[in-house]
Amino acid sequence: MPPYEGRSTDVGAHPPGPSSTVITDPKEWYETSLLVPHEVIREGLHRMEDVCANWGEDRDWKLPSFLKWYKRYFYYFVHHHHTHEEEIFFPWIMTKVTEAPKKASEDHVTLLKTMDAILEVKTADELKKLIPQFVQDVKEHLTEEEEWWPSVLKDNFSEEEEHAQVEITLKALGLYGAKIGLPWIVTEMSNWAPPSFKEKFFGSLPPPLRLMYNWSWIVDYKKNNLGLLQSIKDDRKLSTWFWV
Repeated sequence: MPPYEGRSTDVGAHPPGPSSTVITDPKEWYETSLLVPHEVIREGLHRMEDVCANWGEDRDWKLPSFLKWYKRYFYYFVHHHHTHEEEIFFPWIMTKVTEAPKKASEDHVTLLKTMDAILEVKTADELKKLIPQFVQDVKEHLTEEEEWWPSVLKDNFSEEEEHAQVEITLKALGLYGAKIGLPWIVTEMSNWAPPSFKEKFFGSLPPPLRLMYNWSWIVDYKKNNLGLLQSIKDDRKLSTWFWV
């Protein structure tokens, strides 16, 4: 099992259980499938919205710290999730079902434009104006996908076929993507996934990835992914490693 079982921050902490309003009690493989990335995204949205609402006195380092977190962690994760949907999962699903993936793909274009706009903000006020609508739009998009995804998988594909697509996705992450995504994914599983699912997921990772997770990646997650937004709320600048 991974060594880190939960978040050590009060920024955006949400109650245990899925944050999904559609898949509220996941037990089957076709229910957990989409929650793996979506619970991470909603957790990021939750922290993002929370820190903007509790920004406190503005400091010259706060916006750069937010954008550092946003670009390195949230933007990177969401952008690659959408890419993996477009290039791996949607073409696979569209061998059986066409309309739902097509609509989701169109939504990605609009959402990515807003994500790019957030990267370009120059003031905290600009950021705070963009975030509420962005959070709402992304949550609506995630909900729409969760309304059709489980039934499509259940009715058209097997667990083994879905797992093969997950394997392709994990390989597509590369080492850097795994460093950014896996600690976030596994930590969020402590809040929503059945323990057996989390154990199976982590145990299925190649040994070198589990070694890197335990040795380095979870440290980066705790210090920088969690720490950057927490530092804004605490009004205490976080000194990150030079490569962050």
